[in-house]
Amino acid sequence: MTRRVPILLACVIGCAHPLRGADPRVGVRLPRDHGAHGDAQTEWWHFHGHVEDARRRRYDWFLAFVRQHTDVDSVLGVPVRWFVDPFQVAYFSVLDRTTGRMTYREKHAFPDTWAADARAGALWLRHDSWRAFASRAGRMLMRARAGATSLEMRMRSVKPPTPMGSGGYVEVPPRSSHHYYTMPRLAAAGTIRVDGEERAVRGEAWFKHQWGFLYSDHIAGWTWFGTQLSNGIDLEIALIFDRGWDMAAGSYAVAVERDGTATRLDLRRIDLQETGETWRSPRTGTVYPTSWAIWIPQRNAALSLRAVAPDQEMVVFPANLWAGTLDATGTFDGEAVTGSCFAEIVGLDEPFGRDLVRTGRPD
Repeated sequence: MTRRVPILLACVIGCAHPLRGADPRVGVRLPRDHGAHGDAQTEWWHFHGHVEDARRRRYDWFLAFVRQHTDVDSVLGVPVRWFVDPFQVAYFSVLDRTTGRMTYREKHAFPDTWAADARAGALWLRHDSWRAFASRAGRMLMRARAGATSLEMRMRSVKPPTPMGSGGYVEVPPRSSHHYYTMPRLAAAGTIRVDGEERAVRGEAWFKHQWGFLYSDHIAGWTWFGTQLSNGIDLEIALIFDRGWDMAAGSYAVAVERDGTATRLDLRRIDLQETGETWRSPRTGTVYPTSWAIWIPQRNAALSLRAVAPDQEMVVFPANLWAGTLDATGTFDGEAVTGSCFAEIVGLDEPFGRDLVRTGRPD
């Protein structure tokens, strides 16, 4: 019996996968890389959209699936990730612009780790009744429900997928790196149920997928903007902050042109400022900025971003965040534009007394 213990332990250790960062020699290969990557420390699939019904009532929605392998959780010094995926979570929200009310839910697959699944090799995500998958024709389909609010959406890309960084490789020194591609312009159609009434809706959606070693202990949080402009150009800006809340290496700004090509923008020449409008959460006490001004001389652009509703906070684990929609107005390439922007503000609040970014080091 005593001989079996070290043999069993050696088997467990041999079967455990390391936490890996991204490999710059490996590009993004679709549709295979729509699927899950078992050796990623963190992986998430993010969908959001802006739609309206026949009466021109507008809604904004967000659905994300997250998987994280962490060495924080262990039993007798053995990480539980060697046996199960303890941290699988999904977020869903719908904002009704008519009422200004946002409905949101989160789902966790712990201790019931079988409640969630993500297949390798193809887009197929499940968390209880929430689903996102790709059809044989290449269209994306998703559905989710939060109480009396539900959403079913069909999406097709009107631009080719855009690898971010260097061929889909993004590095955040000194230890973080991940693969990342974005699909910022999807035609979306489906149904939404709000206040017991089902309504057909149409509009646009955005999908992004990242995997690798995303978190390390030098990262405090980030602010991300994804803006779909009326001239057909999509603007993505990600500001990553270190523990001193200074902008860290790996932050970026990209304009995805009408034909899907990505133009890198020099962040050093971009002036992005909060313009003073804030909202204090009555639930957490966190103060979030809700308006920004952006100047991009490289594209003769001046944009104003303003939240369509101040309360778009999601009180969720492991860190509360503001994830919601802003209206965009201004100029881009010297022409007047409008647009819808989705923003994520992460890191202003760490309410759970534990920092899950400390998940070990990449192999």
